[in-house]
Amino acid sequence: MNLEELIYQKLQQDATLSDQLSVFAELPAIFWGQAPEDTDEGWANAQYPRVDYVADRSWDPERKVEGALILNVWCLVSSAVVPEVIEDRLRSLLDGAVFHPADEPVTALRWNRSDPFEASNRGDGDELIVGVTVSFDLLAFPAQTTYSPDPIASLNAWAGDKYAELQVDPASWSPSDSTPALYWRLSGVTAVERTNWGIWVTVSVAGHILAPSPATRLNWIRQLVEAAARAKRIRMDDGSPMFVTRVSADSSQDSFREGQVRLSARFGVLNEAIIAEKLGQLTINSDHGGGVVK
Repeated sequence: MNLEELIYQKLQQDATLSDQLSVFAELPAIFWGQAPEDTDEGWANAQYPRVDYVADRSWDPERKVEGALILNVWCLVSSAVVPEVIEDRLRSLLDGAVFHPADEPVTALRWNRSDPFEASNRGDGDELIVGVTVSFDLLAFPAQTTYSPDPIASLNAWAGDKYAELQVDPASWSPSDSTPALYWRLSGVTAVERTNWGIWVTVSVAGHILAPSPATRLNWIRQLVEAAARAKRIRMDDGSPMFVTRVSADSSQDSFREGQVRLSARFGVLNEAIIAEKLGQLTINSDHGGGVVK
């Protein structure tokens, strides 16, 4: 399923939200895009309250996809449920939610703002429509692994081995306070130093701790920073060491966008082996007692 279908599935399956909405075609009145006309035969009785939504994607050079999810909550002034109650349920369901759409990176939602509105109701006399527009930031978490020796794969393996409760694979994430998610992001290569055997590569890595509770995030920020500082070196996927040269954290940073942990590390990459053709024969000057060696 794509992102819009996954969002619909999550909302449609929630019993609390379903009880707050009217019914269309025997399902809760939740619509991807514009809702059907009020005269459509699919409406059971009342056409309100209802919810429609759209996901607006844009291209981001580092994260591949970002954008916004916009949901509109529509109620009549006479509706049994006010828009703010539905808004609260939407935020509860979607703020911090992580989705795994087909053929797209793992995508997470973060509540941004809610704006009330009023509108006229052409289908029901002069009764006023009241509602709220709920906006969520949409941000992708594409895979950061590359090739061996891979600093991100090595950090994932190190953290996953040390802390069984941490989820380090975005492909199977479902962050919670009991099992937070950790996302290492290669934010830059800051230095490359040549040697006779290869190169030293210095990288800057951002660590994102994803969990609902600020207290949980803070606890894991401390644990990761202190563990990395004590480790000094981390075994890479090819068996070589990666040296942790600096580690710091800022718990005020956005866990979705910037990440709270900053780590600098240095590792070596060997020169590629030089493959030369084998000599067919070696001729030695016979004037000096030589000959031909095959």
